[in-house]
Amino acid sequence: MESVDVPVMADAEDGYGGPEELIDTVERFMQTGVAGVNLEDQIPDGKNKISVVDGDLMGQKIIVARETADVKDNLDFIINARTDALKSTVDRSVGLELAIDRANQYLETGADIAFITYVETFRRSKNHNSRS
Repeated sequence: MESVDVPVMADAEDGYGGPEELIDTVERFMQTGVAGVNLEDQIPDGKNKISVVDGDLMGQKIIVARETADVKDNLDFIINARTDALKSTVDRSVGLELAIDRANQYLETGADIAFITYVETFRRSKNHNSRS
């Protein structure tokens, strides 16, 4: 078996099902030797519109993932909870608030890392002089 000498995170999408299926998903990823998984709350609908699952359902998935790793005595297993909530609303302010709330909820339910997608970086223009 070929391997790398650095920790590897695996993209577990939405866990490939509900909380019940997530047990098998996490176990299979752990069997491959990954350091952790990325779990996202986006509903894959094949369209341009982004929708997110119910926050409590995502919280349950994170709890199940954490419990599965703990039962397998893999206490260092990393769970990165990704939220696409920022782009799930027309109003970015509402989306940002929702994304922050979800990220905090995911951390409270057992995620080690929370990742908010679609955050923009604002840069100063080249003509802007901060001393003026």
